[in-house]
Amino acid sequence: MRGISWAGVTVLTVAVAISASLVLTGNGGERDWSTNPLVERGRQVVEACTVCHAIARQDPPRVGPPLWGIVDAPKARTNGFGYSAALAAADGVWDDASLDAFLRDPQAYLPGTAMVFNGIADDADRAGAIAYLRTQAAQ
Repeated sequence: MRGISWAGVTVLTVAVAISASLVLTGNGGERDWSTNPLVERGRQVVEACTVCHAIARQDPPRVGPPLWGIVDAPKARTNGFGYSAALAAADGVWDDASLDAFLRDPQAYLPGTAMVFNGIADDADRAGAIAYLRTQAAQ
């Protein structure tokens, strides 16, 4: 199922990612991500990112900036990391829509980025990746 495209962002993808982050609560409000298929799919997608990025706070530093806590965080937030001029100058935060657009095609979203990654073409894979990264916010 394809969503309505608005400014290069598939509304369905963003809606799925937002729904995953808002609906997945259980046992007195504590999140139980282990049984959510979208988050599990995202975990599998994000596994490829671990070559360059630390995903959890306890992971050792890697060549790319850490991704734990990235959802809703300011762009180029890691002090001392050598961001490209394009990313260092980027305003705003990594919300669901900007993450979706960047993960779809990093070079199109942010020309001049140093990220050497072709992007994630599949809408559900991107939604899963965002949902999984959201689970890493508190780590």
